[in-house]
Amino acid sequence: ILKTHPRPRFSQKSVYNQWVKQQQTSWQCCDDEFESAKILLQEFASDPVHELISIPMPESDGFCALGFVFPSVLRKWDSIICEVALDSTFQTNKASFECFALLGEVGGSGVPLGFILLKSNKPDVNEKEKYIRAAIRFITVVWKIRVKQVLSDKDMTEINTLLGELLDNIKYQLCFWHCIRAVKTRLSVLGCHPAHYDAAEAFREFDWIDWEFVPINQMPEELQTEVFATWSFI
Repeated sequence: ILKTHPRPRFSQKSVYNQWVKQQQTSWQCCDDEFESAKILLQEFASDPVHELISIPMPESDGFCALGFVFPSVLRKWDSIICEVALDSTFQTNKASFECFALLGEVGGSGVPLGFILLKSNKPDVNEKEKYIRAAIRFITVVWKIRVKQVLSDKDMTEINTLLGELLDNIKYQLCFWHCIRAVKTRLSVLGCHPAHYDAAEAFREFDWIDWEFVPINQMPEELQTEVFATWSFI
């Protein structure tokens, strides 16, 4: 464009907006984004090659949601999948919908098992959990996926949902990227000491924590000297 119009009267943003309007006609089925998504999924599933099954969702005031799974994937890999990941995107579109994805591990790769599109006008976290629980319950109870390990990010809604729906002996793991980001964020704070670590409180919540595992500045002075001496030797 710049070759033919070196000094255009239009901006890059205006060109992008025109392109978006043209693209919308291929997927926007209705002015209401939620209804448009439902129509689009119905049209997609009308082809026998594209099979979708809806996840029964609870009904709560202030919430709208739709969920679905891919039965062809679940039928093919249900006996193999034992590791499941739950991930989400915040403010998926301008209407502030959240998209939750359920992925299963097959041969070292993630395959999509299902999705949830959710919008909430209420801050009640417990209500949101009901919808995610419905999806987890659907793949574990209806489709008999025997989950042995789950992965999620540090969102407490996702963590509480998995803890509430799955067995106690399942291994939980947080997203490595979120762990690294949390550590880097904390280390980037200079001139600010962390809050006092209460070993007793930590042990009451997680009895497998070692009472003696405390920050260096809370150790007895003789142990601090020993630790610093060890570091100097290393």
